[in-house]
Amino acid sequence: MAKFNLKSITLKDFGILIFRIGISYFMIRYHGWGKFQTLISGGEIPFKETILGLSPTIEFYLVVFAEFLVSILMALGLFTRLGAFVLFINMAVASYVMFKMGNSMESPMMYCLSYLALMSIGAGNLSLDYFIRNKK
Repeated sequence: MAKFNLKSITLKDFGILIFRIGISYFMIRYHGWGKFQTLISGGEIPFKETILGLSPTIEFYLVVFAEFLVSILMALGLFTRLGAFVLFINMAVASYVMFKMGNSMESPMMYCLSYLALMSIGAGNLSLDYFIRNKK
């Protein structure tokens, strides 16, 4: 079991924790939750055309996986860099779709920058990644 060492926790770690939880909350609340509800209720898949060359149904499942499940892992600080990469790709595709539709790309681009930052800085010491890595 990993020992919790308060001395190894810095203000930077608290900042990363707040950022991770905050960005995950907004992704789940405003993007993933509605899609997840559609998926579990058996509602109509809102994707009409394919972007990646897969069926719209499979692409919808991938988006739900990223925006809902991976965001939960991100909030917990589990597989943070990998999760940030998955969400970065998801939001890059969303940016392309918004551009193609003539809509504002501001929101997906802000998420892209956030996930790029998390890919580079990692989860910090207040994360499950940290406890798994330092397990004795």
